[in-house]
Amino acid sequence: MKKTLLLLFSILTFSLSAQVVVKGVSPSTIAGISFDFMWADPTGGGWSTPDFNQPNTFVEDTLELVVDNSHTGDNPAYAIPHPLANEGCFTANGDQYSQPSLAGKIAVVWRGSCQFGLKAALAENNGAVGIIIINHSGGPVGMAGGDSGMSINIPVVMISTNDGQLLLSEMANGPVEIFMGNKLGAQVNDVGSSLDVANISKYGSIPLGMANNGYNFDVGLTVTNYGSDDNIPILEQSITDPNGQTIYSDSFSLGLLAPYASVDTLYQTFTASGLVEGEYTIDYELSIDSEVDADIADNHVTATFNVTNDVLSRARTDNATGDLIANYYPSNATTDYTSCMMLQDVYPFGSAIDGVYFSMSEADSSVGSEYVQAQFFEWNDPWTSIGGAWANVTFNNLNQLDYSDYICPDDSLNQKAVFTPFNSAISLVDNQRYLICLQTFNPDVAFGYDNAISYNSNFAYYDQPITALNIDGTWYSGWNGVSALSLGLKMNFNLGIDEASEVSGTAYPNPAVDNVTIDIDGEGPAVLVVSDIAGKIVFSNNVVLNGGKSNVDVSSLVEGMYLFNVTLENGNTSTFSVVKK
Repeated sequence: MKKTLLLLFSILTFSLSAQVVVKGVSPSTIAGISFDFMWADPTGGGWSTPDFNQPNTFVEDTLELVVDNSHTGDNPAYAIPHPLANEGCFTANGDQYSQPSLAGKIAVVWRGSCQFGLKAALAENNGAVGIIIINHSGGPVGMAGGDSGMSINIPVVMISTNDGQLLLSEMANGPVEIFMGNKLGAQVNDVGSSLDVANISKYGSIPLGMANNGYNFDVGLTVTNYGSDDNIPILEQSITDPNGQTIYSDSFSLGLLAPYASVDTLYQTFTASGLVEGEYTIDYELSIDSEVDADIADNHVTATFNVTNDVLSRARTDNATGDLIANYYPSNATTDYTSCMMLQDVYPFGSAIDGVYFSMSEADSSVGSEYVQAQFFEWNDPWTSIGGAWANVTFNNLNQLDYSDYICPDDSLNQKAVFTPFNSAISLVDNQRYLICLQTFNPDVAFGYDNAISYNSNFAYYDQPITALNIDGTWYSGWNGVSALSLGLKMNFNLGIDEASEVSGTAYPNPAVDNVTIDIDGEGPAVLVVSDIAGKIVFSNNVVLNGGKSNVDVSSLVEGMYLFNVTLENGNTSTFSVVKK
């Protein structure tokens, strides 16, 4: 089994990869869309292809689907069967395609029955200026040049099944033009960035009770001048709530930036308050002072995160179903596979974990009776800077706090969200490093990831691991380019409250309009949780009681009755109703 490359990322790697792209030029339906890809890199050996690592090395031209009438029928051996005549492997006379010429075109073929180098050689011999290979089973993979690789003079890239089908669909309607290669120097005025180098929320999903209790993250990104002239990038960054209201915004000039240079923006701390459940959007928008950017496709970088009722995860939440997003299931184990998320934070008083949500998959969907163990560890190894290399990160002092055995009941749960509880609630300690893992001993089982969210910048900026993998006994930092394990921690914010006492409390004025003063038989820090009459949490905040009193802004609430629950540091609680008018 071919082993997927696992990498420790660095800012240098991000800057390099961000400038090499495969993106749509026309028609408008795909213009600016960047596609995931792998390319035949001559520095890796086996290929004599153009080196995309070099500035101004690119191909931009029209796509042409290879047609070979010497063999017909579909290839049923792969996840997506495709015409054998479009694999670009064999021709009627051994060296010519059935169409007159591919001159000046980027050839498009399916991955299939012959070496990648042979596909490229046949395309080049017929005049192609580049070749795109569509994978038949998922995302792009690395390509060996084979017998012909060292004679290839055109760029060779592979894209995913889904992206390939999108391009083929567009090609059926008319000409499709693609850019593939290094953006540096391709235009005079061109600045840009990418999600790989953008700081985002520390979590894709965060419970309301944690989000409004001091949760914060730094916004900012790395910006590159891809143009051949000096440019002054202008950055606007913002965060909007589920109702489209802007809750944070800032803009500034990044100063004169020389060609091919990069700059880190001034990172700003966003501290959450008054959040409600739903999806939040982080937007970065770039422009050039006094110039028109020739390529605006990479001027807008966006990421989302979700505020949930009780789930904490690196993955985002599907707004329609309420489940964690799991759209990618990587695996390359031969004996056993463990996939983990790291957790280290400051939590509201009484925070605990009751269990975990996750999803699993097998290629034939036969997940029924599969065994998975969910594990919760204190990660007590000495702290090591990620910048000092992943090889120095150790896993020798993992103290297991609890575990849960899960046996999948039937095949219908393939790629579906499931839940398994721990034996008892696990109390969280501030700033303690934890590792929460899923383990299987069946190498055919894979765990779900959210592959449309990237923690690459966070990984380097905070100098903290995001995930960890153990594959056949070896620890890795994570899957290449995929860092959001769809593992959700079910959080409980009331640990120990059952044994605490109820204290008296009230609020005035009641009914209230914009502000209300709560008056509790208690003093000092406390947690306020406000729920509607259906029991849904509408917001939660840290409050400080001075003389038992604290003022609360309720202007964001709609008219109606609400239940206020106040939890003191000693665990005592007070519950009372407030009417908003």
